[in-house]
Amino acid sequence: MNHADHEPPLGRLPRLTNPERYQGRYVIDFGDGISVGYVAAEVAALFDTNQFPRMRAFRIYRALPDGTVSLVSVSKERFRSQAQEALFFLRDDEPLARDDFDTLRDLAEGKFPCPARLELAEIAGRDWPFLTVLIYPADHTEDVSRFLLSLNYQGGEMVEIGTGQLASFRQGNPRILEAVEITPVPGEAARPLEELLATRQYALQR
Repeated sequence: MNHADHEPPLGRLPRLTNPERYQGRYVIDFGDGISVGYVAAEVAALFDTNQFPRMRAFRIYRALPDGTVSLVSVSKERFRSQAQEALFFLRDDEPLARDDFDTLRDLAEGKFPCPARLELAEIAGRDWPFLTVLIYPADHTEDVSRFLLSLNYQGGEMVEIGTGQLASFRQGNPRILEAVEITPVPGEAARPLEELLATRQYALQR
């Protein structure tokens, strides 16, 4: 097990069957035990209870078939900020932008690595007035990039990314032509808090 942080080391992780499926998921050290397999919204919900003063969270950013797992520490503040990031696929032609939107919606529904929102928008007066906007939790940036690369998605004549661009987009008073919530791949939806508290003693959550 490797660590990409300077936190005190975790204890031994439980043995993972098919470790690759845990990539992008979270490990929680509650102080009295370690549990693997949370999604970001679940970690945020557990932090918000304030029931676990020694709780630390780590994201699995690499998991190899031999069981080697690389972790990065994620602060409580990062979860509570609920930071979002966005990808912008820009067009100067509305029909092409609609095709980008429809294609990404169909490719992502039920397969995306995290909950997301897809918007088709227009901001008049810009060189690229039509935008397909993919909005997702910032903690999933690598997962989203990996997903889009695997599809070889070719949307937009120009592509922009970032948290700052999302704020600028909102301030530009865009006209939202269409929008849809993207359902993630099964198993990525957050479980209710009652279930998280009832099962937190289990070493494997998924």
